Amino acid sequence: MIEDLKDFNREISPYEYKEPLLEYAEEVANHFWGDYDSARYKLEDGTEIEGQLLPSIVPHDFACRWLDGKIDRRKEGAYIESKEVQETIKAFGLDSAKFWYLCLMVKDYVDSRINDAIKLNPTHREELVRLIEELDKLHPKFENHTINYDGTGVLSVKIGTEKKFTIKDGVTLSLINAALSFLLCHSNNYTNLLNSSSINFNERERLPRVYQIYLFNHYLSWFLKPKIAIRSIHASKDKSLLISRMTYILGITFDNRFYDEYSETGERNNFLKRYLSKYKNIDIKTISNIYLV
Repeated sequence: MIEDLKDFNREISPYEYKEPLLEYAEEVANHFWGDYDSARYKLEDGTEIEGQLLPSIVPHDFACRWLDGKIDRRKEGAYIESKEVQETIKAFGLDSAKFWYLCLMVKDYVDSRINDAIKLNPTHREELVRLIEELDKLHPKFENHTINYDGTGVLSVKIGTEKKFTIKDGVTLSLINAALSFLLCHSNNYTNLLNSSSINFNERERLPRVYQIYLFNHYLSWFLKPKIAIRSIHASKDKSLLISRMTYILGITFDNRFYDEYSETGERNNFLKRYLSKYKNIDIKTISNIYLV
């Protein structure tokens, strides 16, 4: 049996929460979902600093969910009994319990970003760039305090119940183009704002299973990449196969080809790699409906 997470005082700050069994989970969470404090502080020597990185609170929230019985633990037996998985974990010098909790946390996060996930709108920068690209189709030319352009265009704006406001004049459209372009080129003070998105928490989305497998592989691959196997231990040292087997053990997929190292013909499967290779440029525009990142 794997040791349970210890209960803790939930009145303490999530940033102060520490659990040795979540060491690997904290490593991944701090890299991908670290928090940020944007406040301005003055140091004792009078120096002012603006903003600082904070630890991720995802491990804290995951621990709360685990202690509240919201994390499915039924696959623990299959994990412990998988000789192949346990041997590979040992070959990389990893702690089996810590790796288990890492996989549980990543799966819980991925589930909440795929099923009933909060839809992420384009960033403000992306929307402005798209508008500029449309206005560029007029091919404006600024020469001798005049503006020449090709073709015609219409820009319409409607706020609330007010009457739609329409601009058809090519010169005005070209000036709007120039103003927006200038903003994006000289927006150092608004970088964070431009790179952020407006979120409607009522807009939800359910994505195909391949996205779930893709994300699980993405986070686990980052964690395993720097790990070096112990040569003297005889076991599979295929990191991709370890991740692939965990997707099967955790029920992310029910296709046993994700678990098997060799096909029926005796060839190496590399099934996870081949499966994901069919899907290029995956771009997931959602955030977790639980962890809100």
